[in-house]
Amino acid sequence: MRFRPTDVDAYAARLKADDGGAFTRRLHAEEALTESEARFRSLVEHSGDVTRILNVDGTIVYASASQRQVLGVEPGVVVGHTSFEFMDRESVPRARATLANVVTTGRTQRLISRIQHADSTYHTFEAIMQNRLDDPAVRGIVINTRDVTARIAAEEAFLDLTRLRSDFIATVTHEMRAPLTAIVGFGELLQMHWGEFSDERRLERIEQIVSAGHRQLRLVEDLLLVSRMEAASLAMQYASAAIANLVRQSAAELQTSYPGQSVVCEGPPRLLAWADAARVAQVLTNLLDNAAKYSPEGSTITVTWDLEGTKVVVRVRDCGPGIPAFGREHLFMPFGRVAGSYLRPGRVATGLGLYISRGLAEAMGGDLDLEETGPQGSTFRLRLPVARVYRREGVPEAMLD
Repeated sequence: MRFRPTDVDAYAARLKADDGGAFTRRLHAEEALTESEARFRSLVEHSGDVTRILNVDGTIVYASASQRQVLGVEPGVVVGHTSFEFMDRESVPRARATLANVVTTGRTQRLISRIQHADSTYHTFEAIMQNRLDDPAVRGIVINTRDVTARIAAEEAFLDLTRLRSDFIATVTHEMRAPLTAIVGFGELLQMHWGEFSDERRLERIEQIVSAGHRQLRLVEDLLLVSRMEAASLAMQYASAAIANLVRQSAAELQTSYPGQSVVCEGPPRLLAWADAARVAQVLTNLLDNAAKYSPEGSTITVTWDLEGTKVVVRVRDCGPGIPAFGREHLFMPFGRVAGSYLRPGRVATGLGLYISRGLAEAMGGDLDLEETGPQGSTFRLRLPVARVYRREGVPEAMLD
């Protein structure tokens, strides 16, 4: 408690006339109260939460200094405005209803809302609203708000991971069951009717068992590859890889699985990429297989490659019906098949090919994306670093910047 110089005499007189120390005790109590209020205000002003006091209509009459750090708005700017002015439209009706409930029932309420900052970014906030209309020191609705953007994002990521795990288990179970069912079924058929079958029919059933076994093996190998990719334990053997040779090898392998499939290959014969040739071949095989699965029988798959800047670019174009917009974001996710998409009869897609291919491309310093898609087909683009050997064979240095 402070006094002006002119108050000194009056203060001394009061102390002299103090009867039983009542004035002194009151003075000490006032000083203690002042210190307590200062500590409380400091705590509120410097806490990580924003403390605001509202009137019953939502008008802000007080905002703590932390308003600036948490919400990015000066405390003095918001006073006199309603809280609803700083929320996105979807949150306003719920906020109004919550405020009305606090005013009428007196119960503490919790509200999650989004607020847009001046830089147009959104943050998620949790507000605890308490009715203090009967408190002479407050006379309003006290709201403590904290930024929970990171917490909400972590919770959503956990839920996404849980859903992904469930989808993964369901998909793997289904994909493994199909070839196993074929293997067991044809094996039992041969076991029970071996003597009744001709050599031709026996060979046919054995071929079906082998085919189902290969399908099972490919799935297991893909799952192991995904595991190594995610654990960052995938070893690469870099060398100068001749793109033309790898494309033609993959095209020949595709035509073994899809007899009669037309594949057109066009590009420089001596273009070299700096990559793991076996992994590049794996990516190309996945892209060609994907193109064949989703293209009509008798259509043409086109593979072109060229040098663009310091990247070797390979494009694989199919004649499929295109990929709907709602499914494009799932293409490169594990088991990211587009629901309802066309698939050539008798073929199976696990949804791992594009995910693995992009992972391999990125591990080799390149990338893989969907360049374009439409009713006349889709084009996937693979980019890889050009080999230094090729650079020394006449590529202008300006193209390497």
